[in-house]
Amino acid sequence: MEILWEDVRPWRLTRFYGFPERHRRKDSWQLIKGLKVRSDLSWCILCDFNDLLAESEKRGGIRHPNNLIHGFRDAINFGSLKEVSMQRE
Repeated sequence: MEILWEDVRPWRLTRFYGFPERHRRKDSWQLIKGLKVRSDLSWCILCDFNDLLAESEKRGGIRHPNNLIHGFRDAINFGSLKEVSMQRE
């Protein structure tokens, strides 16, 4: 979706839900990269990527595989995206 406001540069908004299955994470990353190359507008994604940028984000359970962390981080960097942390109160 392209957002237009008077006196504000146009930007793009995307809702995204990443594949929860680990074997399909690369599909999510490819989709992010494919969406990036479609437009040069500033971009905001509202999402649940179902992925982690760092092992420190993991809460319990087994370790998150490094190849998934690196692959996801690569897709985020390719998209020139920055994380906006949200805290629950």
